[in-house]
Amino acid sequence: MPGREFETVQTLRGEILALLERVQELDGKLRTYGAQHPPPGELPEPALITCAYLLSLISRCFEDLFLKVARVFEERVENLAAVPGEVLERMLIEIAGVRPRVIGRTAFRLLSELRVFRHVFHSSYLFELDSEKVRFMLRRWEAGKGGVRKDLQSFLDGLTLSAAGDS
Repeated sequence: MPGREFETVQTLRGEILALLERVQELDGKLRTYGAQHPPPGELPEPALITCAYLLSLISRCFEDLFLKVARVFEERVENLAAVPGEVLERMLIEIAGVRPRVIGRTAFRLLSELRVFRHVFHSSYLFELDSEKVRFMLRRWEAGKGGVRKDLQSFLDGLTLSAAGDS
C-alpha cells in the first residue's frame, strides 16, 4: 500500500475499530433482546421492529466502514446511487498495489443479504414486516458474524503492518 501516509492509515484503522465496536454494541443489544424473545412462537411486533432496526444499524455500520476504506485507498466513488452495492463488491477484491481484499466471499454474501434486508426494512411502510424473514436474518447474522470479524481483523492487521512500514 505504497504512498499512504501513516496518519491516514492510522486514522482509517481507528475509524474501522470504532465502527466495529459499534457493531459489537448493537450485536449485544440484539442478543439481549433475542434472549427475551426465544425462538418458539412469533415475535411480538415491537420485538420484530426492534430486531429489524438493530440489524439495519449493523448493516449501516458496515456500509460506512467500507465507504471509508474506498475513499482512503481508491479516492473515488463513481456512482452515488449504487454506493452500498458497488462499494461492498469492491471490498471483495484485492486491488493490486493499492490494498488487499477486505472481506471474503462468505462475509460478502452475508453482508449483501444484510444490505438487502436493510433496504426492505426501510421500505416496510408499504407492508408489514415478516417475522420469519426477520428471524432468518437474525440466524444468518449470528452464524456469520464471526467470519466477518475475522476478515476485517486480517485487513486491520495488514493496515498495521503497512502503516508501520510507511512511517
